[in-house]
Amino acid sequence: MDDNNKKEELEINEVKQENVTPEIPVAEKKQEEPKVETKEPVKDKKGLAIASMVLGIIALVLFCIWYISIPCAILSLVFGILSLKSSKRGMAIAGISTGAVGFVLMILLYVFIFFVIGVGTFSGIKDAIEYYEEYDNNYFYDSFDDYDYYDYNNTKWF
Repeated sequence: MDDNNKKEELEINEVKQENVTPEIPVAEKKQEEPKVETKEPVKDKKGLAIASMVLGIIALVLFCIWYISIPCAILSLVFGILSLKSSKRGMAIAGISTGAVGFVLMILLYVFIFFVIGVGTFSGIKDAIEYYEEYDNNYFYDSFDDYDYYDYNNTKWF
């Protein structure tokens, strides 16, 4: 019986070896990892859109104060452009437009002020030059009353 058992074990081992796939060395194996699609959370930039709108409104309201209006308008434009792809696209567009309008109003105001001051200063200087040229030409004769009454032909005093 011992021989029978050994024969059966050999037959079982042969059958097992036929069904078993040969092992491939680790270097030859291709490690195929299952592809798992992981979506990163979309970074919604709605905070930038809100900041853009608020800064644009500040730039628009305070356009006459250049040191507040310029930084607010520039930041409003930058934040608005960065947040155009967010869920608050309307706020981003509002921030861009109010920032741009505030910036343009500020530029127009200061160009107008400098133009008015420049023209006023230029015309004032021009008037002053004309007045002093006329005054300088008549200064000698107007300063002495004796020459007004002097008769140059007869050399007599009246």
